[in-house]
Formats: sequence, structure tokens, C-alpha cells
Amino acid sequence: MSVKNKAVLKYVLYSLIIVLLAVLQSTPGFLSVAGIKPIFTIPAAICIAVLEGEFAGGIFCAAAGLFCDVSGAEIFGFNGLVAMLMGVSAALLVIYYMKRKLISVVLLCLAAMLIRGILSFFLFYGQWGYERVWILFLRQTLPVAVYSAAFSVLFYLLFNRIKSRFEA
Repeated sequence: MSVKNKAVLKYVLYSLIIVLLAVLQSTPGFLSVAGIKPIFTIPAAICIAVLEGEFAGGIFCAAAGLFCDVSGAEIFGFNGLVAMLMGVSAALLVIYYMKRKLISVVLLCLAAMLIRGILSFFLFYGQWGYERVWILFLRQTLPVAVYSAAFSVLFYLLFNRIKSRFEA
């Protein structure tokens, strides 16, 4: 198999996994713990960004964010834009400043999910001045970010295995 065909097949496999994760993410009650549902697509796309670089990472993160927008309550495009910026930033951080290790990926995914959660919280709740809105932040936004970032370990191992399989 030629190098080009391997690359195309690798990206098609990445895409199918992201679509499968989007379906699982929007399945009611799937891996829900105490009312907290994880977001699968954004941490998975950030793992791809770390492994494949900023261009592919930006595309996969934007697509993953748009999958979140389709099944979420935010304004359409919010998650797509934020995820794309987080994916490109994560890829550039790994290229120029960080080593490509599991702990780096977990921290980058946690940071991305926290930034996404904080932006979402302040844009949709915090700016309106509701009383005791910080309870929603502590009981919903933070647990979703941590729970979602925890899955980045599995995603990184999976995508690293796929990448090494197609580059060998």
C-alpha cells in the first residue's frame, strides 16, 4: 500500500471514530454519572491534533465541535470555533514547547475542556447575573470538564496506536 493510501485510510479511520464518538456522546444516559455526561469528541480531536499537527488537528477539532453543536444547546458554531482554537493551540504547544506524552495530552485536554466550559458558562449563564449561579458551575461545568478529560487517556492510546500502525 502506498504512503498516500495509508494516510487517507488513517484519516478516514480517525473520522469514523469521531463520528462514532459523536453518536455515543448524544446517546441519552450513556456513561452518565450523577447526571454528568462526558463530551467525547473534543478530547478525541485534541488527541488527534497532538499526534498529527495543527492543520489536521484544527480540521478534526472544528468537526468535533460542530458535532457537539448539533447535539447541544449552545449557539451553533460556538463549540466548533472554540474546539478548533483549542486543537490548533494544543498542537502548536506540543510542536514548540511540550513533549508528546500522555500526561501532556491529558493536561491539554483538561485545559481545553475547562476553557470551553468557562466560556460556555459565562456566555450563557454568568453574564445574566443570576443568583447562586456558581453552584451550576461547580456541579455541572467542572465535573463535565474533568470527566471528559479523563477519557483522553483512552483516546490518546487508541489514536497513537492507529498512527504507529499506519506509519510503520
